[in-house]
Amino acid sequence: MEKQRRNEIAFELWKARAKRTGIQLNMKRELPNIATEIGINERELLEFFREFSQELLDECFGKKA
Repeated sequence: MEKQRRNEIAFELWKARAKRTGIQLNMKRELPNIATEIGINERELLEFFREFSQELLDECFGKKA
């Protein structure tokens, strides 16, 4: 399996899980530790999380006007 496809599947899997369990509001405080743990830049992870959260909200409630 190609890396791009694996990433797409992982993203969709995470979205499906978040729809079932919800997004924790204290996640922003946890992101620096998670970024360090997985070896990526904190700002990059925060940007990803913001985009992910917005996409999830758009899917659940419709796109904002």
